[in-house]
Order: sequence, then structure tokens, then C-alpha cells
Amino acid sequence: MVDKNIYIIQGEINIVVGAIKRNARWSTHTPLDEERDPLLHSFSHLKEVLNNVTGFSLSLSFFFFLAAPGAYESPQTRSRIQDTAAAIYAAAMLDP
Repeated sequence: MVDKNIYIIQGEINIVVGAIKRNARWSTHTPLDEERDPLLHSFSHLKEVLNNVTGFSLSLSFFFFLAAPGAYESPQTRSRIQDTAAAIYAAAMLDP
């Protein structure tokens, strides 16, 4: 049985990725590539992980994510987060 919470989280990921791509199009006039951009690649990897998680393991995955957030963070994404525009940060931090 598929946990419906996965779809909520994937939807939030899609909103943030869409905001990142929209902001990049306006600032550089070129689309971002998920393979070359480390932040988008990390979101893509997280979506793949969520696709393979079912039932009880979903809560264990988020416990691990909350207990060790550095596991999903790299030096490239850390510096990119500091350079991110306020609109993207706001989109990522909004509660539904």
C-alpha cells in the first residue's frame, strides 16, 4: 500500500524545484539541467528515494533526515542555499 504522505512531499519538492527553475530562467535566460546543477540533482535523488519508500519505512526515513540533515547536504548545496533568492527560500519554508 502506498503512503499518501509521499505524494504531499513530492508535490512540495516539485513546487520548490519549479521556483528554482523559474528564478534561474529570469536571471540567466537558460534552463537549468538537473544533471549538472547539484541542488536540482539532490532534489531529483530525494524524489527517487521517496518513490522507493513504502509504509512504515517512510517515517523511519524522515526520522533519519531530521536526525542527520547533513546526509542530504553537500558543500555545493550549502553554498547554493546561501546564494538562493528570497522567493525560493520563502517557497521552501511556507507551510501548507
